[in-house]
Amino acid sequence: MLVLLAPVASAQRTVLKPGWNMFTPQQDIQLGKRAAEDAAKQLPLCRAPQVDAYLTQLGMRLVAKLPTGGVQYPFEFHCVNDKAINA
Repeated sequence: MLVLLAPVASAQRTVLKPGWNMFTPQQDIQLGKRAAEDAAKQLPLCRAPQVDAYLTQLGMRLVAKLPTGGVQYPFEFHCVNDKAINA
């Protein structure tokens, strides 16, 4: 029964459109870089290359599905050493 429901579920996906953004892609990138620098200073990063490589691989698979309008954003993914659940 699950096999029959899987194709139906994928056909009923809601298509999401990006919201309004007052920043240019270049401004978005600069804001992201500043936020990343602040986060790196304030958060206990794992500093485990294998973990970052895995997160980067997984994250880039998700990024590939984003509607970026042809803009190539420089995404980075890092592990934070914190026991709190982060969604």
